[in-house]
Amino acid sequence: MKAKQTITGRIKRSVTLRDIARQVGVSPTTVSNVLNGRGRVSEQTARRVHQAVVENRFIINATARTLRQKQSKIVGVIIPIMEHLISFHDNPFYWAFVSGLQQTIASAGFHVMLDAVEYSSESVEIIRSRNLDGVVVVGSHESFPLTQQLAQIDTLPIIFVDSYLPTMNVNTVTTDDRFGSYLATRYLLGLGHRKIVFLSGPLYEHGVDHERWLGYVRALSEQDTACRPIAVETQMSLESGRLAAHRLIYEHPDVTAVVATGDVLAIGVLRGFFESGVRVPHQCSIIGFDDVSIASHTVPSLTTIHQDIKGKGEAVGRMLLRLIAGQGPPQSEHISLNPHLVVRESTAPPPTVLNRLPLKGGDGLQSKRQ
Repeated sequence: MKAKQTITGRIKRSVTLRDIARQVGVSPTTVSNVLNGRGRVSEQTARRVHQAVVENRFIINATARTLRQKQSKIVGVIIPIMEHLISFHDNPFYWAFVSGLQQTIASAGFHVMLDAVEYSSESVEIIRSRNLDGVVVVGSHESFPLTQQLAQIDTLPIIFVDSYLPTMNVNTVTTDDRFGSYLATRYLLGLGHRKIVFLSGPLYEHGVDHERWLGYVRALSEQDTACRPIAVETQMSLESGRLAAHRLIYEHPDVTAVVATGDVLAIGVLRGFFESGVRVPHQCSIIGFDDVSIASHTVPSLTTIHQDIKGKGEAVGRMLLRLIAGQGPPQSEHISLNPHLVVRESTAPPPTVLNRLPLKGGDGLQSKRQ
């Protein structure tokens, strides 16, 4: 029977953390601290460690580290799909937010896992089973069972973003949505508009769009003349905004301005008006909310309410790191960011009475765009 041939010199032993420590001339603990962003290590030493890691193509064994530290180094960002299924893919808001969050927590070795879940008890069990170190929930409402169930988890840091949950003792990060919408509506009123439509997603009580509705109503109520609030609800997406523009033409032909609760809606309205021959802002002004990256590149460029989306992600990241490290306050923490108005080309004074033409649909209404 022939002996098995052995091949030597071709298989290189994997580089270990101790090998890196020996090469740099420091302890394995120091190398671990550098790689995990912990402890006090001089900048020069950290640079030498990172250089040795690159030179040796050292790969951290994430599985072993998770078992040892009982940490997965993964933060889950949950977007409930009941409200956001349509907008999840085509709304730049989410990507700017996640970018700010990821950049902030990456310094501590954490990574983001983005997921859309249904409002069900099974979804809570899935979240529990993933061994996450923290959870960020974007756009939730008290009335949904999943919100109630997540709020009862006391073994996992959870932050609710763009969620108004007045009866719950939870951590939240929001923008002052009511004030932002108030600014938008007041600006249009100052231009002379009186027929202003409020275009939004579903108006759940205590939801973001409901807060923006309250700001819109407050601005109208402060006018001497009677301005009737007009709400048009749809889904938060580009296509929904396009279809809503066609709907506005027939249901509210005397409208002179639209306050949209999201830039994706406003941009969709721009497209729908263009298809129908409605000139913006000559016949109708449009103002959005968010100031996403493409808002300044539309034709005409979009007047909008700016919120620091990336900064919101960074604020969530900093809060999350404090909570994971056990350094959060004894009570729940709340952060509210201030918005401001950005004036561009999509808004102007309303047409004069002599030059006023009702919104009128053209051929674009006769066939659905493919």
